[in-house]
Amino acid sequence: MQCEYIGTCGGCTLGDMSYTQQLDLKIQREKERFHNIYTNEMDIIQSSDGNFRNRAEFRIFHKEGKIYYAMSSLEKKLFTLNSCSIVSDTIHNI
Repeated sequence: MQCEYIGTCGGCTLGDMSYTQQLDLKIQREKERFHNIYTNEMDIIQSSDGNFRNRAEFRIFHKEGKIYYAMSSLEKKLFTLNSCSIVSDTIHNI
């Protein structure tokens, strides 16, 4: 996954990992979380490497008569962004 905001944006806590690394981490985390009640194999539905998130929360920021999407940075400061490589095509096109 390529994102120009990795290291700045606070929206993706795993943004420095590839999609496969993120998925493997999340699978392991959930197996550990449910190991007391479920030990069978899990069905995993793998998404593409980008545009996989179907839910996102952005701020709307107005500046000099223009409207921007905005996020909180890792330092908890507001910054504007032009794109988000993890959101679905539908969200991205909006």
